[in-house]
Amino acid sequence: IEKASKHFEHSNKLNCYFHFSVINASTTKLLFNLFSMLTKETRKGNQVTIYWVVEQDDEDLIDVGLDFKNALNLDFRITVK
Repeated sequence: IEKASKHFEHSNKLNCYFHFSVINASTTKLLFNLFSMLTKETRKGNQVTIYWVVEQDDEDLIDVGLDFKNALNLDFRITVK
């Protein structure tokens, strides 16, 4: 989170790629905190794009991605691999 925050000191654009084979509650909490910080950055005029890459048959991670996408005001793209 700190590294992403510092990124905006030098750039107004950030692309984040996420590809998990499994995800747990701790990871979900960390991601929610990261995405909340990134949402604040978009309110400052910075561009953020989230690429949520999932395997085609991984319905659980597709659902997690959809939950994040629906809960956040970010350019959140779910890509099925």
